[in-house]
Amino acid sequence: MIYTTLQARILELRRKLRWVSLPHLKWLLHLEAGANTRQILKALRQLEAFREVYLDWGAYHLPGQKPDREMTNVLWVMRKIAGTQRPDYALGKPPCKLCFQLEDGFYRVIPVPAGKEELTQLMAEQDAAPGDCLLYLLRSREQILLFRPSRRTYLVLPDEAHICVFLQPKE
Repeated sequence: MIYTTLQARILELRRKLRWVSLPHLKWLLHLEAGANTRQILKALRQLEAFREVYLDWGAYHLPGQKPDREMTNVLWVMRKIAGTQRPDYALGKPPCKLCFQLEDGFYRVIPVPAGKEELTQLMAEQDAAPGDCLLYLLRSREQILLFRPSRRTYLVLPDEAHICVFLQPKE
């Protein structure tokens, strides 16, 4: 099958991220390919007609992949930090869900399951390089008190409106 450049870029993003909501897809394609909303929606409709991507729960994924709604919150964190900068990103090694690099440094987004705060922090700090910024994506406010950071760390509390509150814990 022959794809347009934009369609090929969408498929590449899908392979890289597996699950991405439409706002994040538009944001990344605008930064990376200079595409506008009309162009992106047209390319997505064509890919859907070819059965190359599927829309499920407001996000696009490749055939056969299970929904990963946690990825939506992880991408909101990257989007809040990157803003108009084009991030270089990749899926991370567990417990890290996504790694990305900007001009000012390397970031790791780590979702924190309830009851696994200490183990998640220990694993994340062992895998991270000394200058990495660790962004722990919390599920509840109660988890804040369970963190004792030993490096550049922020705790992130997202809400339903995708507003992220970034907290820097005290050592």
